[in-house]
Amino acid sequence: MHKKQILALVALLALVSGLIGACAAPAPAPAPAPAPAPAPAPAPAAPEEVITWTGQSLTALDTPFSRYFQRIAERVTEFSGGRFEVKIHAAGTIVPAYEEFMGMHEGALDWGASPLHQYTGTHRWAGIYHQNAGRLPPWVYYLFLCEEGIDMANNWFAEAGHDVYFIPRTGGVGPPELFLHSTKALETLADLDGLKIRTFGDTGEPFKSFGSATTYMPAGEIYESTMRGVIDAFEMSSAYMNYDMAYHEVAQYIYISPIRAPSEAQALGVKRSKWEELPADLQGLFGEVARAETVEYGRDLHSKEAWALEQYREYGNIVQKLPVEIEEPFKVEYDKVMDGIAAEYPDFATFLHAMRAWAVNWNDLWGLPDWAVPPEEWRQY
Repeated sequence: MHKKQILALVALLALVSGLIGACAAPAPAPAPAPAPAPAPAPAPAAPEEVITWTGQSLTALDTPFSRYFQRIAERVTEFSGGRFEVKIHAAGTIVPAYEEFMGMHEGALDWGASPLHQYTGTHRWAGIYHQNAGRLPPWVYYLFLCEEGIDMANNWFAEAGHDVYFIPRTGGVGPPELFLHSTKALETLADLDGLKIRTFGDTGEPFKSFGSATTYMPAGEIYESTMRGVIDAFEMSSAYMNYDMAYHEVAQYIYISPIRAPSEAQALGVKRSKWEELPADLQGLFGEVARAETVEYGRDLHSKEAWALEQYREYGNIVQKLPVEIEEPFKVEYDKVMDGIAAEYPDFATFLHAMRAWAVNWNDLWGLPDWAVPPEEWRQY
């Protein structure tokens, strides 16, 4: 076969092969990939638990005492975003007034005011917690409580099995109390003899040595009892605090001296078991708000004392310093009474001597007012 014929045959075969390939069925297209299944919708979040605490003050709600607790309740509720609802009620709403401490222990209350003088049968030292017996001015006493006093109280509560806890560095400390409101003029010790006086705790004990007839009643009963002649005189709190209670309307004479109650601690308690159940962030929130309001409470009361005394004078009250003829013997008798109680009750002695040691140290470092300067024998503590 000629070479040209062979080439023609090869070309023909190539052409035929191409035609056959073109007529063949096309290759199937690949199947599309399946679409991904939609992700399941997340389950709705469970609503966050709301913790509610119920508390009680030791006065009506329109007093500086109660406003301290109201501000704490409002701010904790607000700053927690509603997770922690804190409520406060007036004295006597849930438990009898001045029984808030046991109300917390027994579970009727979660927090609130914690007056202690009614529990001196168990905690003999409690009578000088509210009104310190170391002649410590307010700021000095506040620092004593921060550094020593509150820890001592909490240890004694735990030892006694009381389900109550004082949060460190809380509990407002107000100005010195007025010595007395009186319906009768007081010029010498003889004027105390036979005087019917409403007193509070151990700081009222010296009056008995001078022949006074002492009794106790809640703050809300003082006004009417004085008006009806059940009592002739009374002590309750500082000038501004007492002005809010309108006591000046029923007793003409007002005597000023810090010697009986050089400061006034407004104890803030919580039910310990409830406190320990709180999440750490809510513990921190409650504690910091309470500490801030503790300082604010003291600032508020101290800044209004002069104003309150002026209101008394404008009303017609006779406002004067306690005569030295009463103040000096009262100071001496007061210390004797405290020493007598301390000799009988070790816990009272521990608390009293700690206060006195604090007074000595402070006076050595920075000095104290004349009425508060500790005697040399206090150095033994």
